[in-house]
This record gives sequence, structure tokens and C-alpha cells, in this order.
Amino acid sequence: MNRAFGWMRNFAEDVRFSARQVRRAPGHAVFTVLVLALGIGTVTAMFTIAYAVLLKPLPFEADRRLYLPVENSTKGEESVGLPYAEIQEWQRATLGTAEVAFNSGGVNIADGPAGAVLITEVEASQNLFPLLGAKPMMGRGFLPEEEEQGRTDVVVLSYALWQQNFAGDRDVLGKMLHIGGNPRTVVGVMPPEFLYPIWENRPQAWVPVERSKLAAANSDWYSYLTPVVRVRAGVPVKDVEARLARAHAQFAKPGEGKIRLVGERDWLVGDVRPGLLALGAAVCVVWLIACCNVAGLLLARVAARRTEIAVRVALGARRQRIAMQFLTESLVLSCVGAASGLGLAAGMLRMFRHLLSAKLPLGAHIGLNWVVWTGLLGLTVVTTLAFGAGPALLAARTEMGAVLKSGGHKQTRDRAQNRMRGALLVGEVALSVMLLIGAGLMLRTMYALRHVPLGFKTDHLVVTSLTVPNDEYKNRNVATAVWQPLLDEVRSMPGVHTAALATVLPIEHPLELITMVYATQWMKEDGRVNVRAATPGLTDALGVRTLSGRFFTD
Repeated sequence: MNRAFGWMRNFAEDVRFSARQVRRAPGHAVFTVLVLALGIGTVTAMFTIAYAVLLKPLPFEADRRLYLPVENSTKGEESVGLPYAEIQEWQRATLGTAEVAFNSGGVNIADGPAGAVLITEVEASQNLFPLLGAKPMMGRGFLPEEEEQGRTDVVVLSYALWQQNFAGDRDVLGKMLHIGGNPRTVVGVMPPEFLYPIWENRPQAWVPVERSKLAAANSDWYSYLTPVVRVRAGVPVKDVEARLARAHAQFAKPGEGKIRLVGERDWLVGDVRPGLLALGAAVCVVWLIACCNVAGLLLARVAARRTEIAVRVALGARRQRIAMQFLTESLVLSCVGAASGLGLAAGMLRMFRHLLSAKLPLGAHIGLNWVVWTGLLGLTVVTTLAFGAGPALLAARTEMGAVLKSGGHKQTRDRAQNRMRGALLVGEVALSVMLLIGAGLMLRTMYALRHVPLGFKTDHLVVTSLTVPNDEYKNRNVATAVWQPLLDEVRSMPGVHTAALATVLPIEHPLELITMVYATQWMKEDGRVNVRAATPGLTDALGVRTLSGRFFTD
């Protein structure tokens, strides 16, 4: 107990002495803190992003037992879209070992109290929410009987759509929302952290599937249902995979690949994981450079305080005590730098919050939390040792006799200190060159991507989007009532060369209308195609060259 009390007393004295040293050399302290804030802040921000995307548990119950079936085709791994008949067979085949739910998505127009908005609508099986362990924050999910014909006129809202279209009304349950012109009764509101499927276009409303419609559909074209599988605890994944493979073999066409289960997170972040890891490595290099810089500054301080150190040793101070004193000074600077770095990280995350949320899967969940705080605490200690251990040991090894003989008028030569300063310089230059080479390659890639010919003009082009409330134009021709007058008005504006309408822009990949085209004299086999609508003048507006034939006329 006495030893612990003595250690705490010595540590408190060292902290007070470190504070006095900071006041004596404020310029040195400020510059050191700024360098540390840059290094620690960038690492903290990157760790916060990487943790939310790559490590943080998904907001679903037992998320590690959630799997998506994928198919190894000639084009690589692709998610599986299945007809309803095969979904039913999967549910029977996995009975007792796993549970299978399914969903499908598309865009639609919702007409509510706040007006018409374009939303992402998800048709979900009744067991999707229970399978995910998700409970609405208000109301309920879907009932089994609501999958029957004539009973599917209910909707569960996302938190964002509830806030946007109903202004967060606590009495929203039982109110009406028109989706695609069809009235639906609001029966539930999901919590803000719930998003499933986790798409780039985030789901905003969930409606129940109509099983009679699915059963009557032609399985050749109605194959956009996406299954999700929860494997029961204690059941091997390979066993479930084998059951699904046998069920899939009854429906598979020649040449189709093998079905396997991929973890929900692995499927979500597979494309962004390499980029995040590369960026994390670059940030760690920045942190190492910052540590080298600060270590060099501390070596200079040790050289300036050699006389002070020699006098303290002559008065009886142990070398271990000298080392602890300098290490405590490093810890104080590191703590101040960590606090500043935390503010820098929070500012960077706030500045890029919208971009991160839109471009990264699970980006909406990026934020500071107790894991980040714990990581920052560990990083502070590691940073202290990284830049402070060497100078502290050199300070403890100061030769008392040589320094006192010099009278304090000149510094004695210390080979160990020179070797450490040279090693820091070489390491810092090497790390900087490596970072510059990586940054140069990245800039070259970005430059090349920015100058890839897109096949259409991008200059002097203005793009906008709008939605039309379906129920207001239910019995009217939208083309003559809205689109044509709008085009005529825009074309008559000063400075407008041409204008056109289209459902999808070039290189844009939103959810689209997909249909089946059967084999003809022009096509050797059946195929699924994306349907895109456009008005005359689109090729002129985009500057697209027609290879043969012509575009539409009025």
C-alpha cells in the first residue's frame, strides 16, 4: 500500500513539474500538441469509420448467424434472386436448422401530409422483422394474415420517412399514406438505426408481400426475391448450405453456379474493405511521421536540459526517476494532443457525415462511442511510448561528470543521441517518401478516372429530379398534363439550348424497372433487361452520337 501511495505521489509531482516545463517553453509545447493532434486525430477518425463499417455488430439480433445466399457464376459472386416457388422449397428444406425470409425492393411515390416524395419501398415477408430480431419503436410489424389478397394495405415506416412526411407525429399509427396511388394504413415505425436491406438507396417503407400474387406469377420472370437466412445456434453452416444446394438443384438451369452462404457483413463490406484497409495503413504512416517529429523535438529538449539533469543526478536523483519524469512529460503532451485530436476527429466526421453515410455501407452508424474512446486511450499510451521512451532513456543515461566539467557553457557530444536523431531522420524520410508515392499513385488514378471519356457531354449540363403525386393524376394523362408543359416551359427559358426527360441518367445505377425479353430472331435466348424511358431530344441534350438509325420523334 505504501509503495502504491508513493508511486502516485511521485506521479503527481511529475505532472506538476511537467506543467511548469510547458509554461517555460510554450512554443515547443504548442507545436508538439499540434503535431500529435494531427496524428492522433486522423487515426481516431479512421478507426471510427473502420469500426462502424468493418467491426461493429450489425443492428440485428445475433448478426453473426445472418447469411445471404450467393451464386458463383462466370461473372463472379452475385447475390441470388429467386422465384417464390424456390423460396418455399428453401423454407421446407431448412426446417429445424435455419429460417428463411425474403424481400424485394423498388422505387415508388409516396403521397403523405408533406406532399409527394420518391421513396425506396421494400416488399417483405411477414417473418423478416422477427428473423432480424427487429422491433418497431411504435406500433407493430406484419401479421401472417396480412400477406393474403386484399389484406396487404398496411405499411411500416422508416424513422426518416416518419420524420419527413409526418413531422414525427406520435399519433401516426392508423393514418393513411398513399404509395403508388394505393392507400396504406401506417401500423408501425422502425427505430432510426434499423435499415434493411442495407442498400445505397436506403429503404424508407416496408409493405407485406401478397403470397397469392407470388404463387400465380411466372417463375421465369418473377425472380427478384432476395432471401436472407438465419442459421440456428449450434447448426453448422455447411449443413444448411448442403440443404439449400439440394433444393436449388431442382430449379437450377444448366450452367448456373453453386449456392453458398456469405455472412451479411462480409457481403455488405466486401467491396469497400480493401479501400478502408489501405486508407487505414496510410493514416498509420501519418501517425508514425508525427511520432518521429515529436521524438526529434524531445531530443532537442533533452540536449537543452543536460545541465539540469546532471545536477539532479549529482543531488541524488536515481536515473529511473529521471526517465519517469521525462516519460510523464511525454504523457502530459500526449494527453493534450489526444484531446485536441479527438476534437479534430469529431470535426472531420461531422464535415463528411453526409458523404460517409451515402457512400459507405453502414455509414449511417459512424460515430464516436465507448469503443472509440477506449481505442483513443490505448492510442494515447502507445503514442507516449512511441515518441517518449527513447528520449527518456537517453535523458537517464546523461553522463553527469562530463556535463558538469563543461560548466554548462557547451553541450558534450553524445553518440547515442546522435544515432537516435539520425535513425529518426532516416525513418521519417522513408515514411514520407512511401506516403508521397501512395498519394501520387492515388492522384494519378483519380486524374485518369476524371478524364475517362463518358460518351456524353458533362459541361453546360443541368440535372434535376421531381416526383408527381399519383393519386392527383390517377385519371389524367401525366404526359400531357405535366411532362410536356414542363418541357415546353424549360425549353423557352433564356439560354436553354435543349431539354429532355429520362427515368435514368447515363452511368447512374438506381433501382430500375426490369422485364423479361423472350428469344426472337434478334436474340438467341431469353434475357432480363432494364427498361428506361426518355423523351425526344435526350441525345441532343447529352451530346450522344447515334451509331445507326435515329432516336425518338414526337
